[in-house]
Amino acid sequence: MKKRIVSALAIVLPLLLVAGCGGSRQPAAENAPAAENPPKPVTLKVFVVPNVGEEYYNNLIAAHIKKKFPHITLEWIPYGQKLPELLASGNAPDLIFDGLTNLIPTLELDIPLSLDELAERNKFDFSKIQPEMIKEIRSYSKTGELVAWPQAKHIFALHYNKDIFDQFGVPYPKEGSTWEEVMELAAKLSRTHEGIEYRGLSPGVGHNRLSTQLSAPYVDPKTEKSVIGTHESWRKLFQTYKDVFGIPGNYPKGAAYNDAARAFMTDKKLAMYPHLLMLPDPKLGVNMGLTTFPFFKDKPWIGPSGFMEVMVISKTTKNPDAAFQVVAYLTSDEVQTSNARLGMNPVVTNTQAQMSLFADLPAAKGIDFTPFFKMKPAESYSKTIYDAAGSKAAIKYLQEFINGKLDLNTALSRADEETNKAIEEQNKK
Repeated sequence: MKKRIVSALAIVLPLLLVAGCGGSRQPAAENAPAAENPPKPVTLKVFVVPNVGEEYYNNLIAAHIKKKFPHITLEWIPYGQKLPELLASGNAPDLIFDGLTNLIPTLELDIPLSLDELAERNKFDFSKIQPEMIKEIRSYSKTGELVAWPQAKHIFALHYNKDIFDQFGVPYPKEGSTWEEVMELAAKLSRTHEGIEYRGLSPGVGHNRLSTQLSAPYVDPKTEKSVIGTHESWRKLFQTYKDVFGIPGNYPKGAAYNDAARAFMTDKKLAMYPHLLMLPDPKLGVNMGLTTFPFFKDKPWIGPSGFMEVMVISKTTKNPDAAFQVVAYLTSDEVQTSNARLGMNPVVTNTQAQMSLFADLPAAKGIDFTPFFKMKPAESYSKTIYDAAGSKAAIKYLQEFINGKLDLNTALSRADEETNKAIEEQNKK
């Protein structure tokens, strides 16, 4: 999930009074008010990549800008279109709203404008932003540039089906559980009961939850070679997946490594679901409990990193300062506090904004979110434009390892080989 506007320049015109036919110059009037040009109308096209919906966009983005900067018009380019097509058609956006972990394709197109100079020119105070947010964004640039602007960060949680736990007399997962501890619970819950195959735990909907939690890079930015086969964190990730799905009964026929959402929310046969925090919703029909996202024993209270909504300013924009003022204003304390009340986790250091999270959402009443804020994001690692290729290879061979088709060393080695081959092909284009 980009908008900020440049303040109008105040141009002070000297007041010259000409009197008499001789045209002699008189002294300037004392305390004469300075003439100020009204800001010129500006239209900024905003490409909203995730399917967040127009109501979300209007309430949490556009409404703030319209109120603060009435001369700025945000033209919404809705979800479903492709960025390369927009560029080719001459409809390039000024601002792009997306998830940071989805930024690689945008970087490949060389779209993001470096925001460091704009921030300096507009005298932005970076102490207002949580430093780990800025550091994570800089990890996406080979030279450490600020290629996007943070808007909201995501909270991860372990969701669990209370009914499944109650049915088998197993205690609910506790705050501060490790992956090993939730696997122990999963072993007690993975069973067939009255013809229904219950599963205890899934690692989640995607491997990037664990890969960021383990700070596992795909490619060395200096050598542009894959490190999946040699970085110890990848070995740990593959083995963790294998251990989870190796729990007897936890990976029944028809299950998939990334089917957790369906298994938990639709089928209601999965007991524990680690994912981006969802509030309990009676419409789902799940008697849901919440606790902290599992962490590794050697990394206590360290969770996934880099999951946030950001704004990108395009290099093609004709109004970079106006665009920067838009994105900067969306990280003002007043906007962040207002949006926090509706569920957007603030990226600012302002404590009032942080304490306002979920304040206006009835579904959040009675839930103590304090434990979730104990979790700290894992250390950033360098991202590259080849990470998409690395991710594709990792997913492919992770599944082959889970399914017993390959041993660990072979799976990691083949992921390396496929990633390096993809890098070579990408560099030929």
